[in-house]
Amino acid sequence: MSTREDEPMPNTSAAPWARVAADTDVADECAVRVRVGDVPVCLARSRGRLHAIVDRCTYEDMPPSEGDVDTESLSATSTAPGAT
Repeated sequence: MSTREDEPMPNTSAAPWARVAADTDVADECAVRVRVGDVPVCLARSRGRLHAIVDRCTYEDMPPSEGDVDTESLSATSTAPGAT
């Protein structure tokens, strides 16, 4: 599975746990980008719960970590001019 032909999705199913940030590094209703090896990861906190996803959007050309955290659907949306 890939989001773009030149950028295959990494196989993270067997990846070991890795410490990438302190609990206090991600404020509530915010997202930050970290790396686990070569994999960009978006850490997002919503309603006090921390979530981690691959930091690659499948339908827009922007990483989720650069958007706003929507607490209703745990999605990141762009606030950049011209973004949809």
